[in-house]
Amino acid sequence: PDISKEERAVAVRLLKTIMTFLINNATRSFATLRPELSPLLPFICAQAGQEDDRELLALTKATMKVLSQALVLPSNLLAILQGLNEAAQCSSWYGRRSSVRFLQLLVFTNRFTITGSEELSLIRSTILTLMEDDQLEVRDAASNALSGLVHSRIIAMDTELQGHLKKLASTPLPKKRTLAELAANYVPTALIHRHAGVLGLCGVVRAFPYSVPVWMPDILMVLEKHLSDPAPIQGTVREALSEFKRTHYDNWDVHKSSFTEDQQQILTELLISPSYYA
Repeated sequence: PDISKEERAVAVRLLKTIMTFLINNATRSFATLRPELSPLLPFICAQAGQEDDRELLALTKATMKVLSQALVLPSNLLAILQGLNEAAQCSSWYGRRSSVRFLQLLVFTNRFTITGSEELSLIRSTILTLMEDDQLEVRDAASNALSGLVHSRIIAMDTELQGHLKKLASTPLPKKRTLAELAANYVPTALIHRHAGVLGLCGVVRAFPYSVPVWMPDILMVLEKHLSDPAPIQGTVREALSEFKRTHYDNWDVHKSSFTEDQQQILTELLISPSYYA
């Protein structure tokens, strides 16, 4: 609902007071994130794009920094994760991107106490949902978070996740876009889904920078097929292949044994030919 300038000013002052309290309280307590704070998380994350109020923006960044590094009691984790899941659905893409970063750091801080299946499932579903966000910056942030969470074994790189990402990456693209869509920079939903799958596959490849898990050769072959896709998919694949080359080049004599001869030939052409990175 519409509110007056005076009402908004009162609400902003109240939020600033709450944030200041949370920041100060964080220095005096090891467990600063309690379930009662869960409903506030969407409001805090949503302020990440408030460039018109520098004080509010600074307080938002400071609050998110201290709260995302807070220790959370195991009994309180689910409520906090539910609050972040709600923040991931806010109307501001700045808020959605902030919720990804908040979630990632919070999970890393509390990784040894996050053991419940419900909590792990909620983390996974939140990240995968944000991977299909309309905003490119949010999808990129979710891909980076997925990479870190897979690397730390918080999200399992199981057959279900592989199948989900491959299915998204195989989303058919529309043949043509109308002139009106081109003029409005309209991004087809199919392109977003396809990019989400590719981002996810690139993210899990980055999760293992110095090894080649048994599933990786197949995923690299899937990514290779997307080198001719439209932007931003093509750039995402090229960047991932370039990073794979950088991290695996020194021990390639060992790593190449994980690939078939055909796969080795394809990768050799990809990683040596400069045309792919032009």
